[in-house]
Amino acid sequence: LLTDYFPKKTTQTYSVFPTSVNQVKRYPTTMFNCLSDIVLSLTPVPQLHFLMTGYTPLRSFDSQAQMKQIMKTSVESVMKRLGKMRNMMVSIFHPLHSRHGYISVFNVIQSNNLRESVWGVRQTVEQFRHRARYLPWAEPIYQTAHCPWSPYQMQRHRISGLTMTNHSSIVSFFKSTLSQFGKLYSRMAYVNQMQNISGFLELREELEECKLSCENLISEYEAALGKEYPKPVSEEYIGIC
Repeated sequence: LLTDYFPKKTTQTYSVFPTSVNQVKRYPTTMFNCLSDIVLSLTPVPQLHFLMTGYTPLRSFDSQAQMKQIMKTSVESVMKRLGKMRNMMVSIFHPLHSRHGYISVFNVIQSNNLRESVWGVRQTVEQFRHRARYLPWAEPIYQTAHCPWSPYQMQRHRISGLTMTNHSSIVSFFKSTLSQFGKLYSRMAYVNQMQNISGFLELREELEECKLSCENLISEYEAALGKEYPKPVSEEYIGIC
């Protein structure tokens, strides 16, 4: 669906970033040398492990002037754009005065100028921690890694950024999915032709378990908005997950 809203060159730009990171070094630093290390550092509670991603700059190069403007992008501006929810690659409902907040943030800054990146990161991290809203029980985790450009890849930007954010507002995505599922499931849409087969009852039980698991996940995210969280999780919920 990305090609319906963005030009083809923009889609190519978005697909180039993971490739350029992986060609020289599989992961940005030795501290995060595997995907599990990155995910574990962003999930203080196992149930709240759904991450949102964002990338900037994400635009097409239709003119040379626009390309020069992107080439002058600084580390500070890249990290500020990564901190805006509108730049996330998922559609969520995030009201301005809501109780939702950050749980953890991990940014990857891609640039060949390490000194400029470190100086810009230090300034932006302090500003973000004072400005961003974290959940009451969550520590202000804001991690940043520097990744050089690949010598085998054409550099389209001087500086680019990728973010992996653990934010409680992603619960709106699960609520929307559960609402759409309820409308289809009440009419047995797409499965009405399977009602006469032998394994239909097992399929229906599995759908019910998936629905219950999603409801429990929504309840877990809503409970995470309170100050008394985290609380002990029941064994029944662990078995469903």
